[in-house]
Formats: sequence, structure tokens, C-alpha cells
Amino acid sequence: MPNGLVFNGQELAALTGQQMNIFNREGILVITNKLKQDGFFKRPEVTQESWCRLIDNLLFYSKTSEQWSEIKGVIVLERCSIRTTPQNEHGHWPFHLVWNDEMRPMHWLQLATFTECDRLGWLEAIQLASHDYLKSHAQVLKTRLKNIVKIHSNVDVHLWKLPRGLFIDLNEVPLCELSLSCDNLLCDNYERYPNPFLVIHVKVNSGTWIQYAVTEAVESTRHPRFVKTVMFRKSDGLDGETIVRITAKDMTEFVSNTSVTLGSTTVLLGTIQVTQRFRVALKNCDRRTIGFLTLNGWSFETSHKEEGSSLEPNDVTPWRVYCHRRSQSLPITLNIKIKLPSHSDVADYLFNNVCQSTYRLQSDLGCEITVHELMAESKFCYYCPQELLDIWIQHEKEMLQEVLCMGEMELPWKANQMELLNKHYNLYKYYNKALESTIMKAHKSTFKKSSRKDDPFVEFIPVNLHVQRMWAHDYNLNKSGYYDTITVGAFTAHCQKAGKEGGLFQMVQQAKNSSAPISTSNPVQMANDAVQAIKQLRGEVVDTMSELLSLAKSRQSEGMMPLAEQMITKTRALLSLWDSGLVEEALCFIDAHKVSSAFAESDESTLENVKMMSMLKRMNLQLNLSDLISPDIDDFATPSTPCDDHLQFLDAQAMSCSPSANYYQPNDEPEPWDLTQLNIEASVMCLVSKVKFLCGHCGSPAVRLRGQKSKPLNTIQRIFNTSNGNTNENLSNEPVDNSNNLILDTHIVSNVRNNNHSVNVTNTPGDNHNKNENSDVNVTKQMSDVVKTPSKKSNRFTDGLNLADVLDWAAELRPSMRKLRQAMDGLLKGGRLAHAVLRIKQDQNELQQAIALQMRRDVCFSQALTSLVTGLFCWLWSTNIDVITILLKSGLGPLCYFEGLLTLHGKETGMWGDMVIAIEDLQTISFQLIRWNHRDMPLPQIKGSRASLIVTIPVKADLYSKLPNKQATKFTITPVYFNIGINAKATVAETMGETTPQSRSNIDNYDRLNEYHLRYQKLSFPSTDEDSCKVVPKLKPTEEMMAKMKNLLLSKKSKNVELLQEASHITRRLNGIRIISCKSAKDRTGMSCTLEQCNILHREYNLTRQEFRRIIDCMRSEGCRRDNTMKNIGIRKYAFNKVEVMALPLEYRPPLGTYGSTQT
Repeated sequence: MPNGLVFNGQELAALTGQQMNIFNREGILVITNKLKQDGFFKRPEVTQESWCRLIDNLLFYSKTSEQWSEIKGVIVLERCSIRTTPQNEHGHWPFHLVWNDEMRPMHWLQLATFTECDRLGWLEAIQLASHDYLKSHAQVLKTRLKNIVKIHSNVDVHLWKLPRGLFIDLNEVPLCELSLSCDNLLCDNYERYPNPFLVIHVKVNSGTWIQYAVTEAVESTRHPRFVKTVMFRKSDGLDGETIVRITAKDMTEFVSNTSVTLGSTTVLLGTIQVTQRFRVALKNCDRRTIGFLTLNGWSFETSHKEEGSSLEPNDVTPWRVYCHRRSQSLPITLNIKIKLPSHSDVADYLFNNVCQSTYRLQSDLGCEITVHELMAESKFCYYCPQELLDIWIQHEKEMLQEVLCMGEMELPWKANQMELLNKHYNLYKYYNKALESTIMKAHKSTFKKSSRKDDPFVEFIPVNLHVQRMWAHDYNLNKSGYYDTITVGAFTAHCQKAGKEGGLFQMVQQAKNSSAPISTSNPVQMANDAVQAIKQLRGEVVDTMSELLSLAKSRQSEGMMPLAEQMITKTRALLSLWDSGLVEEALCFIDAHKVSSAFAESDESTLENVKMMSMLKRMNLQLNLSDLISPDIDDFATPSTPCDDHLQFLDAQAMSCSPSANYYQPNDEPEPWDLTQLNIEASVMCLVSKVKFLCGHCGSPAVRLRGQKSKPLNTIQRIFNTSNGNTNENLSNEPVDNSNNLILDTHIVSNVRNNNHSVNVTNTPGDNHNKNENSDVNVTKQMSDVVKTPSKKSNRFTDGLNLADVLDWAAELRPSMRKLRQAMDGLLKGGRLAHAVLRIKQDQNELQQAIALQMRRDVCFSQALTSLVTGLFCWLWSTNIDVITILLKSGLGPLCYFEGLLTLHGKETGMWGDMVIAIEDLQTISFQLIRWNHRDMPLPQIKGSRASLIVTIPVKADLYSKLPNKQATKFTITPVYFNIGINAKATVAETMGETTPQSRSNIDNYDRLNEYHLRYQKLSFPSTDEDSCKVVPKLKPTEEMMAKMKNLLLSKKSKNVELLQEASHITRRLNGIRIISCKSAKDRTGMSCTLEQCNILHREYNLTRQEFRRIIDCMRSEGCRRDNTMKNIGIRKYAFNKVEVMALPLEYRPPLGTYGSTQT
């Protein structure tokens, strides 16, 4: 025996001693053993005749040449070569076994036979006994088997459909649905019950066998009933002549998915369509019957009563009715009606790449429950981030132009100015590159794989975003419903740092705790909010003036006064946004530290122009070459433009893109802030007075815009709240018409009327540069005297005018509108200049912190908003119209529950922090509904700024027509976020006490949910047919559920997943939106959404508890969530190992054989 080989002598002796063993070869061999010669003495050769037996790669030799003599030893025939020599002097035919490896260097053994023919037999047997030969032979057999399989092609249906561009059409009527069961299956030789499952193949026209479907495996039974059904579709190339092969297999080992074939049968698809129920024998390869298969088929034909009807998901009866013809000879009246869900426009316009699984279950009452499970990609996955990136790119352009409009500053502020420009320019390139990458990827896919979550080019895209929809129907209960869930990966910036440090949550806390926190008390943030508020209010005032001018053109006085009141309210808010002292201080700073234009011109006149060019001018040139600064073409923005008929000076979109309407030029002299405010006040006074005059209110006194000064911060918050639909209150409670309002002095009004009947005290940039300070002071004093003049009974703006002589109302209003527009532009320019000064003065560390916070927040917010918009579309297009109308009319809006399964340990701590802030930011979004034009795709539109985003969502006409007014089309959502970690790391986090922030967050979100619930309870919803059905299980009152949830929050239970399930139940009862997420939305999310689906079936459709575990295992093993793992990582396995599965709560554990992947 070779050294180092461990063996059991008794077992080897028993192996050779059994007479029943069939040896590869046996006989007498002459064995000569010659070892390597070491040392001075030589060892003699040992020659012996022995009876030898060859079993596989073991050569046994006996002590004597007798056939049944005792075994002496065994030779392992591995890693050895064979050499032959001629016949020796003893008449033997020798051959040598030579080993040359590390354990046996040049060890050889001589064997010999008595005849040459006998030697050839032994040589052939020994060569075939080598393990290397067996491996090569096995490889040859595998290749031959592969070629045989290729001839009889047997491919998966998904791989077969993908290159042909075939996808599931949810509006297609299937050829039939097949439900299967077996009985009397044979046991194996050890009387072990099989673990049967069925594999269904179809033979298409090309002769290819396609694996069309697989049922779940039922453990240890001879009479399995499979809950998963098979839908045969015409779009897959199937018809009545298609051959269907059904193979029964026994899952012998679940972990490795090892199975053996029991038997099979073939049947025509047309037979299944015609015959309602039939039973066939399953036969094995020897044509022996191993059991029986029962087929229950449902064919679908359009009902005669409802043919041509098109029910929508919003209808009260959310399904289409089809008939099953039991037999061709039976009349139609005896047909059994079954129902299919009508996904209608939702499938065509919102879903993409749909996966579907169907089931038939049994309830406690013996009823049959039909379940359709869908998983689809959202068509908005790449679209919404593009809309947001456009807004952020435009914002960075504005930030760059703000700094450039200051001109070049002196040292040391010049360094801060250049640093600020560089940072915003880098941000611009970052957002622009992300936009280009997003647009490019959008043409190839509509979802982002979890394996690409670390790709920086698509980090604004949510990870693995899908719509999970379940439709359930119980014919006996006459109950059905849609249940949508959005599944998505955590809203986090995977490519940025701060993973283990708490993410956005900690970054925001650090910013608040810093010396100059980024909050409402920060002058920089306050100034930015004021600029955004001015932009918003200016646009709204321009829109109001456009409507007013349209009414004036048609001489319609009705409706003009409400528009004038709106304009007064908005301009009041404009005048109260900024602190005059803050703006004047900023203007003084520019005057003190700005490089003079004469010095700059002298620098440019030198011969070394390029070398001596200032850094600011080089940056300006770079921005112009990058097309960052809009061309200065402002015909539409100039108030004195002669093209009044086209209303170009009231074009809000052109106004927002005009540099001269938004920024000062570097060489312009800024207008005094008090003068700008007086210009606005005087313009509005003149415009409103003329509107009153045209409406018949002759002699009405002029209005007063400015009263007591209010805090700018409060005004900004109220502006954004009003824009977002959070309040319906006016920005000012001052009356529109008051006898104490101030009017203009007589001699000033006369001068005003002589100048196109409008107040014109705004100076052009060129005039401001040439005028001296005394002129500005005189004009300001003059206007101050105008405003402070005591009120009189007459109105000097309209005195002397005769309404009968005014033929063109619009011409009477245009001059005042121009001046108001010009004055508002000056207000925005001054505000931007003050904002730029404050940013230059900002501490560089705080600036870097703010930019890092902004970048991470934008990434997380983009993912969160995209997921929310997907959920809102499903909610608006599938929920009962009456429910939606009541929620929107009341101003409550929908509830959106985000369920998190992240662990506050390691990298997921940062993901949790990102999720908290991203979901909080969703409260600031305003949504508005518009009527959907069927000729266009129903795509959302995102407008506004970071502080005030408005998302426009198109809805169908039947919903839009039920909304009473325009105010009802605007709403906000109430987001709540509950997170519980469930994996193995969650155990570590709870042990180390790292879940305290999670507990506090859950309590805060419970308070928000409870407040929403109290407001929801005050609404009255119409009763449905399901409420009057006596057999529907009685649901607990939501008050009891909220009380239970509060107790769960206060308990110290480990991995308290019951809290998540209770919150899910409450959300469904409150007609809310459901979003589930974990790190990649693939594994833990799959366990959660399948658990919720089974909870709904148990709670609302009486699914038996005995079948609960089996149904949930079926959904996890053969449902859509298993397809999700395949789409993301190319493997149909969840990323759990055995230890992690044992750490999961019992209801979240996947079945055997479905996990084992390590890729997330």
C-alpha cells in the first residue's frame, strides 16, 4: 500500500470476499516489487505469484495463487503509467506500474502474466479503471447528452420569449387556465412518499419543446393538489393543436434541487379547452403506470351579455366576465362564469415587462379563491429622475449667474468667489453627466438591477423598482379586489460615503448642531428661500396679469376684480419677503469690495491679454463656451417692447429664462431697494385702480399694499405652504378696499397720468450708472410723499377718465402691467445680489458641508419621489373613484406607508438615515391632477424649485370630472415610515443597543399616522356591496388596531415585525399606498410582500390557516418574487445562507431550495 493512505482492512476484505461481486478482471499475476535503492546496502527484489482481483481502480492481491486465499494488500491505480517489456528469461510477459509524484518518487512495481494474450487483457482493464479515464469518459457522455438535448430543444419560456420580443399582455384573453392534481403516485423502493411537482412543456410550431411552467413541490404525499395554475396564451404561439407534455417529478433533495422523473403524459391543448375535467395515467419510460393526473381546464370566451364592454379598474366592478363552455353541446345559459381582472390602461401605460403567476386556493368555507400575482416594471423609473435633474441643473446655472453678476471682487473675497464658482460648476457637470447617462440608459431598460446599485452613473435611479399587484376573487362571496405594493431598494447614495455614520439623518443633525446651522435661522438659507419665493410669486403675478389682460380684451368685467384681489395679495407678500437692512448692507458690501471697471479695462488692453486675464473672466468665458449662460436676447422681457399684441412681456416661461429679467450685469448700478419697493406699490395701485374703474367702481380709492412689516421668514413659509396646498388662507388679512388706504398726491398723479397713465420710477441699468445719488434720493422722497399722502374720496389714477371713451381696455392696462413687471424684475435682481453676497461671506467648511448634504439629499430624494409617483399612479388609476374624490375634496390626501426592513448596524445604518430624510422631504411636494389626453402618454411633469416642487399627474376623465373645483385637484401626501430589522445583523444591533434612533422614529411616525387616522375617521365613505355581505369576515375597527399598534411600539419585543404587519393592515383600511424596501428590494422585500399577500387572503377571503404556510411557500418558490431574483442577479435564489435564514422571524423564512446566493 502507498504511504499516507488510510483504509479499513476489514471492509476491503469483505469487498473482495463476496462471491456476488463482479470484478473487472481476476487471475494470477507474478508481482516483483523493486523499491528505490537508498544507502550502502541494496535490497533484494521480491517476486511472488498471487491471485489478483481488479475492482474499479483497486487491484487486490492475495498471499498465494489460490483463488480464495487471504488478501495480502491492495494497489491504488491512480497517477501511474504503464510500461511493457519483452518476454523475460522465465517465460513471463512483464509490464510495469510506475508512480512519479511527491509521495512516491520513481516508485515502480513489476507485474507479469504467463501469456501475451493475458497481458493485453490486464493492460486494457487497468487503463479503463483509472479515475482520470472515468472523468474523461463522463465528460464525453455529457457532451453526447448535451447534443441530444440540443436536438430535442427544451428551453425556458422566458429565455425563448426574450429574443423574440414577446411579453405578457394583461388585456389578452388567455386560451385557457389549467389546474392540476395527482393521485396514487407510487412510492420508492424504501416505501418513501414522493415530494411531487409538475413540469409543463409545450411544443411550438418549430418543433422546439419549451418549459412553459413549473408547479410547486408538495412534500411527502401520493395525492398532491397543486395550487399554482397555468395560463396558456395565444401570443406565445399556442393554439388548439399545440402538444402539452406534463411530467411528474420527485424532489429528492430540496437544497440542491435534485429530482428524479416519475412519469409523464401528453395531451392536446384543444382537448383541455373543450373538456372541463379529465383524468389520465402517468407512465414512466418503461410505459408502466406510476399514478394518475387530473386536469381541470377553464376556457375563456367573451360573454354575450358583456361583449364589447370595457370596464376600468376605477369602476365598482373591477373585472371582466368571461364564460367557460363546459361542453359544446350544452346551452350557453348553463355555462359557468369565471372572471379575469381588467387592468385596462394601467397595463398599457404604467407597466412594462410583466411577470404573472396564477393560483387557485381553498377557503375555510370550501370556496375557491382565484389569485393573480403580477410583478411589473414602472415606466417612470428613468423618467422622473430626468425631470428632477433638469430642475437641479437649472438651479446650478442660476447660482453661477448670481455670483457672476456681482462682478470681480477684491482680495480676500475674490478667493471665496472663485471657490464658490468652482463648486457650483462641478455640481453642474455632475448633474449634467448624470442626466446624459440616465437618458442613455432609459432607451435600454425600465428598471435598475440591484447588482448595479454602486454604479455612479445611475445613482439617481431607484434600485429594483417594481409594482407588485395581487388580484383576488371569490365567486361565492362575490368579492374581489386589487392590492398594489411598490417594492424598491433603499433610498440611499450607494456611491457616496457616510455609510456607517448615519447617512443623511446624521448629516442634518450635525448641520443643525453646528455654529451656523443650515436651518431657517441661517441668513444664507433664508435668503435663498426668499429668492425662490420671489420667483414663484413673480410668475404667479404675471399669470394673473395675463388672465386679466385676456378679460380686458373681450371687455368682460366679470372676473376681473377677483384677479385684482389675488394680485394685491401676492404683491403684498412680495414686499414683505426681504429685510431692507439686509439688502442695503449687501449692496454696500459690493460697492466697497468690487473691482472697478476702469481697472479691469486697463488689464484687458495689455499685450499679454490671455495671461493677465482675471480668473473671473476666464470662468465667465468657460461658462459661455459651455452654454451655461443664456444669450442676452430680451425682447420678450423688456417692458418697453412694442410687441404688445403677443403679450411677450407677460410670457412667464420666457421671463424665467431671461438674464436681464433675473440678474444685474456686472457693470450695472443696482437700484436702491426702497425705490424698487415703491415702484411695485405704485404700479399695483395704478393697475388696480384702473381695473376698478373698468369694472364700474368709479371714484374708488387706491389700495394700500404695505402696512406693518411682518417677519420675512413667516411670509416665505406661508408662500410655500400655499403653493403646496397646505392652507387655503390668504397671505394677508388686510381688506382690499379700505377708506383709510393711502393715495397719491395730486401733482404727482398728474405727472404719472401724463406718462402713459402709469407710474414709472424704475431706472434702466444705463441710466442708473449715469445718475447721481441725489437723483435717487429725490425720486425716493417724492414717491414716499406720494404713499404717505392722506386718503381722499377721489382716485387720482382715474380722475378725468370717461368709461364710455375707453374703447380698448387692454391698452389702458398694459402700461401699468409693464411697469409692475419691470419693478418685480428689479426686486428679484436685488434679492439675487444680496443672496450672492451672503454666500461669499459664508464659512468655507459650512459651504462644503452644505454642498455634500445637497448632493446626497438630491440622490435619495430622486429615488423616493420616483417610487412615490409610481405608487400614486397605481392609486389614482385603480382605487375606487368615490374614495379618491372624498380624500381630495377634504384636503386630506392619500396616506403613504413606507415599510423598511433595514438593520441599524454597519452600512445599513446610513441607508436608514437616508430613508428617514428622503421620506420626510416628500411632505413638501405638491401634486396636481390634470385631465389625461388619450393621444399622449400619461407622463408626470415636475416643475418648480427645491423649496417648492409641483408634480402634475394626468388622470382619466371619469375621475377628473368628479372633482368639484381646481382646488380639489391639488393635494399633498402624508408619508409614514416604520422600520424593523429582521436579519442576523438585527440581532447584533438589538444586543448592542443600536436601535434607539429607530424606536424614536417609529414613535414619531405613529403620531403622524394617528393624526391622519383621526382626520380620516371624520370622513364619510359610501358603502359597498362587500359591506353588506354577511359571509365576509368582520374586520376589527381601526381604533382597536391603532391601540394595538401603540402597545407594540411600547413593547421591547425583539424583531417586532408584528408592528409592520399591523401598520400594513391599517394602511389598507385607510385606502393608502404601500411601499416596501430593504437594501436591494429582492430578498427581505420578497418575503414581506408575499407575507402581506397571504395575510390579505386570510383576512379578507377566509384562507385557511392550515394552508397558509403552504401558500406562502408556493408564492416564494414559484411566484413572481423568484423571477425578481433572476432579473437582478441572474440566479433564481434569494441571498440568504442557512445561518441568516435561522435568524429571520418564522413568517419571513424562505422555503428550502430557494436560497443560497451570496450576491445582493
